[in-house]
Amino acid sequence: MWRQIIIVAALLGIGVIAAAVVQKNSAPVYKTPRAAQPTVISPIEALNACIQERFHSITGVGMSRMPVSPLHMRNFRPETKAEKAAVAELQKSGWIVGMYLGGRRLLKPKISEAQWRKTSRHHFRRAISAPLLITQNASVSKLPPSWELWDDGQKALVTSASSDKHTSSRGAWRVDARPVRADKESCLKCHAGQSAVHPAALNAKAARPMRVGDAVGVVIYVYRRATPADAQPARQTTIQTSRR
Repeated sequence: MWRQIIIVAALLGIGVIAAAVVQKNSAPVYKTPRAAQPTVISPIEALNACIQERFHSITGVGMSRMPVSPLHMRNFRPETKAEKAAVAELQKSGWIVGMYLGGRRLLKPKISEAQWRKTSRHHFRRAISAPLLITQNASVSKLPPSWELWDDGQKALVTSASSDKHTSSRGAWRVDARPVRADKESCLKCHAGQSAVHPAALNAKAARPMRVGDAVGVVIYVYRRATPADAQPARQTTIQTSRR
């Protein structure tokens, strides 16, 4: 009799403990919510909006759409109110900004620096333009050479079907490459013979003609903070006097 009572009591004790464990494990656990990660906005967003507008509203070829200073052909000269505001804000914030334009030939194998130097400025193998200085707080010679940005332009084009930008860094410079898309049929006339896929993936099924929405080129921005060493030296005027 006592033996049966002891067994029943033991079983009841185990049941109580098990119920407590289940209740503890099933109780809702409050977790402190993660703080939302701040969205990092690129300082060139306003500038890029202006540049993209030029490609979509001005008829021309490549860099011919960009206004430049008559005396310094590699210096951007803002014309519209939005362009002036964007450039002024960049310079006020201490950014040095440069811009390059790349074509779909960036999808071809990259040429070496030696091959680049052997070709003329407008040779078709140079798939990236010479740099254009956006801000006027440094010399254009401070900007990275065009051939160093080939991979960034290529990646921006390759991923353009799913992304509107490719970012990276090269030393102190931040690189932000933005596809330029065909927004109407007339844009495709100059690009009608180009394939819309990466050459490495070309095959009978993958290849197709360009269509509206495809990237026909890429704008590559580079920017970094200005330093005292970047200040352009004041021009000295030499006055020659004749001896009497």
